Amino acid sequence: PTKFPQICVEFLDPNMTCRIQPLDQGIIRCFKAHYHRLFYERALACDIAGQADLYKINQKEIMGLADEAGKTVGDTTVANCWRHSGIL
Repeated sequence: PTKFPQICVEFLDPNMTCRIQPLDQGIIRCFKAHYHRLFYERALACDIAGQADLYKINQKEIMGLADEAGKTVGDTTVANCWRHSGIL
């Protein structure tokens, strides 16, 4: 009996990098665009609030921005990247 029956391991064919990489690039590009927008919106809010260092940010704030950016990457974007890769 397996320890994790809900997990199914699939082995990919050799040389799949050229097919998987566009998938990663599309999703990562979308994530970065959302993250940068959130980061600069935060910097603008800091400027309006009169803070001296607009880009001073701590790890917790960075993780919050990354979490929000990740949630903003939509299911449609992920589905389109998978469809474009041709794997499915």
